[in-house]
Amino acid sequence: MEDVTVPKHEDKEGLLEYAYDAKNQISKDDIKYMLPAVINAVHLFADGNGRTSRITHLLLKEYSSKEEFINEIKKAVGISGRLNSFNIDPGIIDFELERIVLEKHGWRFENDDPNGKLGIIERGVATAEIERLDQGHQSYKKAKRLLSFCSDNATYVLTVIHILLGDEGIQNIMNEYNGNKRISPKKMLDILKPEDWENMLDNFYKLKKEQVEALVDIFIKPEEFIHKRETGETLKDFFERKIGEKVV
Repeated sequence: MEDVTVPKHEDKEGLLEYAYDAKNQISKDDIKYMLPAVINAVHLFADGNGRTSRITHLLLKEYSSKEEFINEIKKAVGISGRLNSFNIDPGIIDFELERIVLEKHGWRFENDDPNGKLGIIERGVATAEIERLDQGHQSYKKAKRLLSFCSDNATYVLTVIHILLGDEGIQNIMNEYNGNKRISPKKMLDILKPEDWENMLDNFYKLKKEQVEALVDIFIKPEEFIHKRETGETLKDFFERKIGEKVV
């Protein structure tokens, strides 16, 4: 599981409990989307999370006959289950859930800017430096681990750096590249202590935990998470609608 950026294993039981407790606050119809989505997002198993979430969704539905139920289950666990059944994929709203978490930690998204801004951070991390880091440095492994998340979770990496250093500290780890200031991994490795890297890794996984909590929250308080202002569609309703559209 080294390459899968999901919450820490020790956080997963608590997240599942959070989702299970939330079932008392939401409708029966919404439960069949929320619980399976959290199972998928928590990623409890090395393999089979999608199948488990699809089966859970189907077990929470009602059917006109036993034959209909069996047919739906067979489709869900089949080789093309993701395409032929209700794929309860939280990745559908990853962008929106991530933004909920980022705004809690100081990011500003103005005029629908997809990139946003956090303090003085301008253009992110100079990822080209990562492969040239000193492999003999005592913090190399932890640094490489955190910085490897830049490809898929760059905003979370920037957030934990900002939590640790703030605007003043970030000034000391920036370099200019083609007129743009970027955070320098080399400077970070030179300046930061091993415990700083550990701190940032811990905070990174806390953000992943918060993202799963946000997934539950959009079902508990849907009116607080509007997806389309012009129609009033909530993020919860958008999520459920998109799942239905994907069924063949």
